[in-house]
Amino acid sequence: MTKLEHIKAIKYFYSFVKEYHTGLIRGALTFLDNTLVYLYGKKPSRGPTFVGWNVLFNCNAVCSFCDTHELHKQLDREMSNEEAMSIVKQLGEAGTWHLSLTGGETLLRKDLPEIITEAKKYGMFVNVNTNGALLAKKAKRLVDSGLDSLIISLDSDKPEIHDTAREIPKLTESIFRGIEAVRAVQKENGTNKPEIVLRMIVSKQNYEAIDTYIEKFQHLVDKITIQPIHDGVTAPKFKKNEKLNLFHIKETDIYQFEQKDKSNYRKIFNDLYTKHTWLDNSFIREFETFIFDKDTMWEKYKCYAGYYYMVIDPALDTFPCTFFVDKFESLRDNTLMDVWRGEKIKAWRKLVKNKENTCTCACGIAEVNAVLTNKLENKIFHPFTANGKTEESEALIK
Repeated sequence: MTKLEHIKAIKYFYSFVKEYHTGLIRGALTFLDNTLVYLYGKKPSRGPTFVGWNVLFNCNAVCSFCDTHELHKQLDREMSNEEAMSIVKQLGEAGTWHLSLTGGETLLRKDLPEIITEAKKYGMFVNVNTNGALLAKKAKRLVDSGLDSLIISLDSDKPEIHDTAREIPKLTESIFRGIEAVRAVQKENGTNKPEIVLRMIVSKQNYEAIDTYIEKFQHLVDKITIQPIHDGVTAPKFKKNEKLNLFHIKETDIYQFEQKDKSNYRKIFNDLYTKHTWLDNSFIREFETFIFDKDTMWEKYKCYAGYYYMVIDPALDTFPCTFFVDKFESLRDNTLMDVWRGEKIKAWRKLVKNKENTCTCACGIAEVNAVLTNKLENKIFHPFTANGKTEESEALIK
């Protein structure tokens, strides 16, 4: 490792600890247990390190690239407050570290602050994803709950673009009114929590304006993140040996990249890496691969959903990831640890460990997948090269 790489590693570690210091020992113990399950097939003694929980599918926005509002119509009923509190207790006792609450629009759920407060009692790091329309109204209860991170979707510095895409009039105005309300409560409470994060979904419509977006908003929030556009969360059911394209927005869609955009995309992002060095990381650099050459993306990385990560939906069904590509057991009929140790999840783990899945994504869990592939696979299993195939390593194996 070069001196520059050492410096980058130290900076990354410092920023990670600074941002995610809550419950790190708890998280480390669960992560270790998940790793032993992956490496040696041991019976889990702790639950998943990361849990994504769709607390509802109902949404006050109608985004053309998302269909959770359609999923809401398909649910017989959503979980009750009593059921939600039971799940939080089970997650806490199972050692889950990072709990991401999402939807639908999370702030539509009246007991959301209660869920957060209960999760914080167990030392979990909790983040909430929101479109921000109701943020001003909910600000005090969110701050008082002890929330660690508030992630707000904002895809453009131009209100007419973002508000139209989400089909909520004056949404951008509501977002910044909500941020002001959160800041006011933070000041009143003498706290800097939650961290306020703006997240841009990068598409053909907005990628040329990322620099303008950062310059305009970076001083108003604690952090800005980006991720490439996907289609909705209801990907086709996972099928072995078939390429599962999670990015099948209509070609005529204004958000869809085309191959002819690749050179301009690369130029835009190379300029961004130079000006905003915090964007220059392996995850964001792989956006180009995900958008323009997905098969290569699949060949480079493994999936660890079901080992470190699990998703719960509003009906309390469980899945390996946010794209619902396969279904485990229901938490209405089983405990969390029964599901985590169950036969269905064992079958999934075998499938993804053998890399028989063919789905490709670039959502939040993809960043974890990238880190684990590079560190766990390449450094532990194949320490000699990035792919573990050199004459020296083959000789040592023989």
